[in-house]
Amino acid sequence: MNLDNTELYNLVLKLTERVNRLEKMISFNPIIDIPSINLSDWVLNCMVTIEDVEMVYENNGFMSAIKNCIKRNHTTSRFPITIFKNVMYVFDSNNWEKWDATTHLYAVVRDIWRKFIKIHMETTILDDEMHDIHRKLIIEMRHKLYDIKKNRMELCKWLMKIDS
Repeated sequence: MNLDNTELYNLVLKLTERVNRLEKMISFNPIIDIPSINLSDWVLNCMVTIEDVEMVYENNGFMSAIKNCIKRNHTTSRFPITIFKNVMYVFDSNNWEKWDATTHLYAVVRDIWRKFIKIHMETTILDDEMHDIHRKLIIEMRHKLYDIKKNRMELCKWLMKIDS
């Protein structure tokens, strides 16, 4: 394989062009940026307020309540997701992973829902019947958010646009 100088020069030009293209792709890749917190820690630090819990008691307020909670906490500490080429990635276990609703969304909903339950249980209502109705709504919240596909998809789409 003997190459003359012209062929070598053309080969070097092609390789240089490919390297430049790859470097350009890397520089525009937002996944390189490392957030300050991973998903597990973000959910652990997520604060649920009594206002969030009271939103659940409204007609179909479970979706508004969790969105309000996530959005408020997102302003304090950015939710560790990014979108790259129409694919959502989450920063968990100290690396970027492709968003998986069956694992990531379930963990977010489950853990935040538990905080809703805790706040609800700490809140005293004078009327026992109203307390039972509210307890039922809080308990149904996780099921409605995660087990119903339409709601699960709505929450995923909303998370994709959380910075918009």
